[in-house]
Amino acid sequence: MSTSSSSSTPRGLFSFLVMVVIFVMGYAYYLLATQQHLDYQAEALAPARYMIKPRVVVEAISKGGYIGTLAAVVLHVAHAAMFAFITFGMTYMVASSIPKLRRSLKPLPDPKTFFAPGEFECAIKGSDVMIMIAGKKDPSTGVVAKGIIDKQPYRQVFFRCNPVALKLSREPSTPHEKLYVAIHAALAAHPDVPASIGAHHADTSLLLHSLAISKAIVEYVNEKKWTEPLARIAGMAHDMDKLLAYSCKDGVWSKTKDCTHHNSYSAYIVSNMPEFSLLGDEDKAVLTLTLRYYHHPLMLPIDSGPRVERLVQALRHVDGFVIRNEKKAGIEEAQAGERTPQLLEAALNDTIADLNINNYKLQGQAGGWTKDAFEYVIIPMSTILENIGAHLPQALSRQLQVSIDTRSFHHPAIGLILETLERMGLLMREQKDLFSETGLFDVKIGVSSFRACTLLNKQRLEDMLPTTTIKWGMSQYKIVVQKASVSAKSDDGDSIAADSISDKTA
Repeated sequence: MSTSSSSSTPRGLFSFLVMVVIFVMGYAYYLLATQQHLDYQAEALAPARYMIKPRVVVEAISKGGYIGTLAAVVLHVAHAAMFAFITFGMTYMVASSIPKLRRSLKPLPDPKTFFAPGEFECAIKGSDVMIMIAGKKDPSTGVVAKGIIDKQPYRQVFFRCNPVALKLSREPSTPHEKLYVAIHAALAAHPDVPASIGAHHADTSLLLHSLAISKAIVEYVNEKKWTEPLARIAGMAHDMDKLLAYSCKDGVWSKTKDCTHHNSYSAYIVSNMPEFSLLGDEDKAVLTLTLRYYHHPLMLPIDSGPRVERLVQALRHVDGFVIRNEKKAGIEEAQAGERTPQLLEAALNDTIADLNINNYKLQGQAGGWTKDAFEYVIIPMSTILENIGAHLPQALSRQLQVSIDTRSFHHPAIGLILETLERMGLLMREQKDLFSETGLFDVKIGVSSFRACTLLNKQRLEDMLPTTTIKWGMSQYKIVVQKASVSAKSDDGDSIAADSISDKTA
């Protein structure tokens, strides 16, 4: 293919040249045959300002005859081709320079126009750049321009870092205080950013979570009698990259598309803050390593040093403690809400109506089981926790930490859900000779065991969902309520329920 393509160009050019030669020779013969050759030769020999006439050509024309006529035609054709080439070149140069001229006349755009909605400038000292353009002249005055100062040589929108003015009892004096205040100010500028888009931190904001970690880690370090000036800063900045990782649309927070996981970017953000440069070299290294590997301690370089290892240990310890408190506070706040009881009852009603009881939908997994002779419907607590969030307001769902895949017996919302089920007249604590203090039972469906399941009153459900319960039919499996769940914790693991089974499983 390549050989054929490369050879086609010479062939085409040769054919074109042959056609030109034939045309020139034919036209010279035509002039001679029609007795116009003498006038044509005289015109070629006449003085002309813009014609180049080599002596050899002039002598050939002067001899007359067919050779003279042919030389005159060649001379005219050559000059016509030359003028056409010059005209085309000048036209092309003028046309191509017009867009560049228009762009040079336009003023530099405001840097703010570089940012999309929701993006903010992150000013870093030394980001201005002088741009020199060789030979560039002002088209109106002809004066050579010295250059332009670009205030935005690259898009500094990798995270929200525009600070807010903080009310301080005094101005920060040390490098550590200045960096801490800068991080605090950046977080305080976005108080609505959540600490988690899921339920990991209940409904706590990133700012409040960071403040809590910062306070807790200082207390932990003092308790251990360690001297660590970076403790407060590390606590404040450990999740700072969530400013980048999370975005809000129509009031709903979600993970930013194509954004790397937040766990490894805080070090980069902090290290690019102007106040970071005020730290000593050792402090810079310790803080960068701590923020980079706090979420990935197994990846921590072995020669990172004792300061880094202790800071990572302290952060992980206090983070777990603070998160437990946040979850507890979220449940307490939900319980204190005036509309929480009504919202929970409506959500439980809708959740149960959507569940695939006895796999009557013939797809997916069964969400619960019952038989015609049973007075109850069995629904694992884990199934309720994983599905109820879709029927709750987002704020309440986050406070209760639901709508996540959970098999944990320690989920803080279990008590509130059982209380609501009992208030609705659905929760059954007795089954034959069994009684459950927790309201939960361990059951066996076919060959699979499920712990911490609710037994819901079928008659009450038929009154609440008359058009739904009739679709459930009857389970094909043998169902045995084995015993009451003794407590909210399992003696043999953290699994709240085995994997659900479908009616297609033998």
